[in-house]
Amino acid sequence: KIDMHNEQPDEQASVILRSLAARYHFSLYARNMMLKMWKHVCSSLPVAESPETRALSVFLSFTTVNGINFINKKLLLSRFNVNKELFQNDCEKIANTLRLRVFDPRYLTEEGFVLSLFAF
Repeated sequence: KIDMHNEQPDEQASVILRSLAARYHFSLYARNMMLKMWKHVCSSLPVAESPETRALSVFLSFTTVNGINFINKKLLLSRFNVNKELFQNDCEKIANTLRLRVFDPRYLTEEGFVLSLFAF
């Protein structure tokens, strides 16, 4: 039986995720929560068509879960030359597979927790 899941996170996508976390000044805790989501994605879904697509899909899924809405998606997609349709499909796969919701406690950062207090 061939395992279509990637137990070891793709190194290139991991580097992209870490660079985005640094660029947007994520705390160490937020970085760890994002990498936790990343590991869950890698163990639950087949490898994406490109590491850039998967990295951006995880990054923007993570920011959505935490109520972060200042990320310019169009700019990121353009910067990494990621197809919008592939990106949206990958985000949907991630959300459905992990059963994500806004302020999901599995991936909630300190900032996400504070934002959740004012959201409802």
